[in-house]
Amino acid sequence: MLRGLEISLRTNTLSWVKEFVAYQPKNAEPLRHGGLDVLMKYFMNMDEEGKDDAHGHLCVLCLRALMNNAYGFTSVMAHPQTINQICGCLQIYDPFSGAEGGEGETEQKSNKYRTYVLVLELLAAVCLVPRGHRRVLEAFNLFKETCKEKVSRAPPHCLLAPPPTTACAIARPCPSTPLGSHLRLQPLSRAD
Repeated sequence: MLRGLEISLRTNTLSWVKEFVAYQPKNAEPLRHGGLDVLMKYFMNMDEEGKDDAHGHLCVLCLRALMNNAYGFTSVMAHPQTINQICGCLQIYDPFSGAEGGEGETEQKSNKYRTYVLVLELLAAVCLVPRGHRRVLEAFNLFKETCKEKVSRAPPHCLLAPPPTTACAIARPCPSTPLGSHLRLQPLSRAD
């Protein structure tokens, strides 16, 4: 069912996407974000078996397909939980945790890599829109609290401020190699 939804969100017309977002179930409480609320409820309440059986990956693919047009992207950004849930996948699908195993575990690890990269791509896309960077930082802070991380992150205003010029390093062609084919970091001087 999730695979069909992902394909429909990716291939159907914009009017179908709008119908999905506007979906309201009959004889039930109205949904603020329609079909997106249904998808997010499933995504957030998925059990461990569902997460391991690629249902989580399919939910992320559905969100990516929805975010592939302006209307869907706006809907995803308007939902209060989507960015937090996408960010939370970094722990669920962390390919760097766990021991190396046999062939079945190698395939599972490969799926985790795909999901992990997909999640990072979506978060990077969100950072490119107004207020998106802040939403991603807030999601990472929630992720930190949820995972009980002890690593302190810089506050958002420090991350958004340009670094001082005396501490900058830039990649420049190495003058000792032909055509400057190798890059090395060199401190930025005031004259630059």
